[in-house]
Amino acid sequence: MHAARRQDRALWPRGFQTFALFVRNLSDINPRADRPAPRDPAARPPGLRNFGATCYLNSLLQIWFHNHDLRAAVFAAADDDPHSILAALARCFAHMQLAVLPVLVPDALIELMHLERTVQQDALEFSKLLTSLVESAIGPQTPAPGGRPAFSSLIQGSHEYATQCKGCLAESSQRGVFLELEMDIMGRSLLTDCIQAFLAEETLDGANQYWCSACSAKQDAARRIRLLTLPSVLNFQITRFRFDPRLMLKKKVNSPVRFPKQIDMSPFVQGAAPGSLVYDLRAVLLHKGFSANSGHYVARVFSPEHASWFELDDETVVNMGTPSFQLAADSDALDASAASASDSTGGEKPSGAKRKRGSTQPLSKRQAGTPGREREQDADGDQLSSGSHLFSSNSAYLIVYVKTDSPGAPPHTPAVPPAVPDWLADEVATANKAFLESIQRESDRIEAARKIFQERAEAWQRVFDCWSVSDDKSAKTPSVYIVASELTAAVRCEVSAPDAKAKAGKNEPMAPTTPDPNQAPTLAQSPSADAQSVLRPIPPRVMSNSEVVCEHGGLHPAKIWMTKRITEPAYEMMCKLGYTASPELRTRDICRKCFESASSEGEAAHQRAQDLKFVISNLASHDPSRPGYFIPKAWLNALRKKSAAESPIPDIAPFVGDVWCPHGSLSIHATNRTLISAKAFDRLAELVPGLSLPRETDRECAPCISEYMDKVESLQPARDRAEQEQSLLKRLADKRTIRLVSGRTYFAVPSSYLTEWRRFLKTPLDKAPPRDIDTQKLVCSEHSGLLYDLDTDNIKESVVTFVTHDEWQALSAAYSLNGPAVEVRLADPASGQRYECGPRTCWECRLARVLDYDKAEIQIVKRRVQKSGGGAPDDASRDEAADSTTPSAAPRPSPPRTEDMDAGEAHDGQPGIADEPKARRSSPAQPAPLSERALPDAAPAVRTSKRRLTERSVFASVTPDMSVMDLKVKIMPFFHVPPLYQRLFLHGIELSSDIATMREIQTFKASWDLMGSARSLGRAVATGNS
Repeated sequence: MHAARRQDRALWPRGFQTFALFVRNLSDINPRADRPAPRDPAARPPGLRNFGATCYLNSLLQIWFHNHDLRAAVFAAADDDPHSILAALARCFAHMQLAVLPVLVPDALIELMHLERTVQQDALEFSKLLTSLVESAIGPQTPAPGGRPAFSSLIQGSHEYATQCKGCLAESSQRGVFLELEMDIMGRSLLTDCIQAFLAEETLDGANQYWCSACSAKQDAARRIRLLTLPSVLNFQITRFRFDPRLMLKKKVNSPVRFPKQIDMSPFVQGAAPGSLVYDLRAVLLHKGFSANSGHYVARVFSPEHASWFELDDETVVNMGTPSFQLAADSDALDASAASASDSTGGEKPSGAKRKRGSTQPLSKRQAGTPGREREQDADGDQLSSGSHLFSSNSAYLIVYVKTDSPGAPPHTPAVPPAVPDWLADEVATANKAFLESIQRESDRIEAARKIFQERAEAWQRVFDCWSVSDDKSAKTPSVYIVASELTAAVRCEVSAPDAKAKAGKNEPMAPTTPDPNQAPTLAQSPSADAQSVLRPIPPRVMSNSEVVCEHGGLHPAKIWMTKRITEPAYEMMCKLGYTASPELRTRDICRKCFESASSEGEAAHQRAQDLKFVISNLASHDPSRPGYFIPKAWLNALRKKSAAESPIPDIAPFVGDVWCPHGSLSIHATNRTLISAKAFDRLAELVPGLSLPRETDRECAPCISEYMDKVESLQPARDRAEQEQSLLKRLADKRTIRLVSGRTYFAVPSSYLTEWRRFLKTPLDKAPPRDIDTQKLVCSEHSGLLYDLDTDNIKESVVTFVTHDEWQALSAAYSLNGPAVEVRLADPASGQRYECGPRTCWECRLARVLDYDKAEIQIVKRRVQKSGGGAPDDASRDEAADSTTPSAAPRPSPPRTEDMDAGEAHDGQPGIADEPKARRSSPAQPAPLSERALPDAAPAVRTSKRRLTERSVFASVTPDMSVMDLKVKIMPFFHVPPLYQRLFLHGIELSSDIATMREIQTFKASWDLMGSARSLGRAVATGNS
């Protein structure tokens, strides 16, 4: 009963907290709380839904949409053909211009172009594809209304390749068209310098001489590119990715590029009048990421109709105010030598900050006071001769300029957007009306639900106010007992009901796909759920008390602690709310029979505990007139534990062999028994009826003694052999390590053999010596080559142990050899190897052994590097400085030790893989793992110190067919880093291919590194090798 009162007092705070949660959830039912408000098209542009890897499409659509001439050309040529890509693009632009949805879905365009939604594509390659499709649909000479230029003149310029023979000065040329100009930024940072290098003269001499048709011979020649005409929309492609022939992979170039807000292209175009080709900066496409095969695209675009710059990151739209093109990694690169570099945020979204989808936030608020922002203002302070400000970016991939007829500052007043065709405007108006009506229905539905649940909240408040039973009137207060877990479930059901029903409406997608192709494919209706589903009352709930009902049909007194006792008025109010208990249990229903039985069992258990305490306290109370008794030590230890609790006495049957031998006499194993007094035995015999223990005066069994002596005599040669071998091979017996010396020969012995040999030395009477030295398990049967690479495999003592020449002679003399002798020597340091062995490693069979597993466990370690030091990085090292997560070089191998090779332990008899030297990775005998990219080496010009800090590590199970992406998804909940921002390394080599399997990259029991992005973690992090 006391336990029931304690439970009654303990449950009230829990009920109060639950009710507080209930009221808080009611206040959270806001029809606009988690749903973005309808967008005002005149205030900001819309966001675009990312289907997983469609950021490249969204960024290009935003750049095209905010060019009024391009938008007008698309509107002029489009029709209402549901299967036309041009019509889908026009429909998308129409909804982006007029729809009130904050986030739109370009699903029709994705379906018509057959794009894979989860596969990343290069943005510029896709731009060329989209341009060719639109141009073929529009036609080359279709003009746009309002005097706007044709589509082809907007995006297409012309140039010629001119080659002049230096012998006869004859010149040949070939004209062509271009969509963008490719700028090589290696060795230069200014955009104008890149243009001059692009147009610079190239000399053809030596093996590259030009065949001159006039001279009929190969001659030295000069070749150059001449710009003839420029399009209205001038695109500069920044060469960010270079092919590395050594690694056979693309590497990203993080060098900064500096470009003006306004650029005069007339000096670069043949025959152009000065000042006739002035272009204003209108958009920059940024690539966020570390690899050419992954990353994220973000567009920062000037919107003419809003007269402001915006950052367009899929669903998120940010009003930038002042344009900025530095990402967080760019800011770190700009100030690698500054002490405040670790705090830079650039223009990125803060990690962990939850912003409503489609919301707008001024960029200046996020950048105010940050060192990165101040640095960019300084960088922007540089000026060209024209007076234009310079922007700097390490992530700019595409820079878009638009020709202006009035050179000067960008307009500060919104421009009038192109007119939307009537058939598209009507379609958008219909969709807007349906969307606004759905929002109103949702608001009405949730308001009605709020009223219903508010009434129930007030009713539950009255229940909580009167359901506790006061201690001073506990016996007289009419009350009902309800299982606490059932009562808690009822309250939680009441709490979750409004929350779940409200969120059912709040979590509806703002822009689901439209099934009908004739309807707006980029604007999806938000269907409202049936209002009756929310207004329907909660069904009655029965709280079961069956688990506390005894066999007699009453309330079991030993289970009252499982119940909550509430007053009768509170229970009646709960019944009106639809909650009843079955069966209803009151104070009069407490079972008397069970109470009496429990009382007697409790008294018996208490008496048993007292008797055990008496036995324990009188173990050594020996009476000289009465001999003691031998008791099993293990059973006595179990009795000591039971004496502290009212628990049953453990059975003695498993311990009888410790005091009685098979012949029924006292056992000869004296270490397994102990002596207790006769006084303690008498009390123990009362607790354990039929207890029989040998007396102190009993003699040990003579037959057992005779058998033991015969065994000792027969095994005496084994003992002598063990002592002799231990004296000869004391270092191996004591498991002491040795340091290998150059010029000496050592031998590899299976560690399993030495383990069995040491057991024999320890207990020669019980353990037999090993049969032979089985080195056959170390070599393959097909080629007789070694199954392990001693340089890289983590074999430690789990596979082999090195012994000296003298030790090998002693072992081979005492035991037969099953297999070849494996000789080991230290290799010449110039060879790049640590060991030379004979027989040599069989790489084919070794690889088959490493990959022969069904499931393995690997350790993944997340590291971060703290940088300190001074010195300004040069251009060659700035690429690395921009990447705040660049790891340091792999550690040098430690001096070789016999039983202490660098790596972790083996798994299921298979070794792990240690850090492999570069010379071994490039050896043709062992091909390098697939899909790997080498980390950039540290720049020698920068003096830095790196301190590796372990953030967190986790062990993960992998299978041979598991891909790198599967592993990234698996470890994402442990490190809280999305797969997009993870960088995995094996032996200092990045696993850049997400589709590569564990079998392909030869992964087994290896130490991996996880690189978390500073953007996703909310702070600058870096990695090191585990």
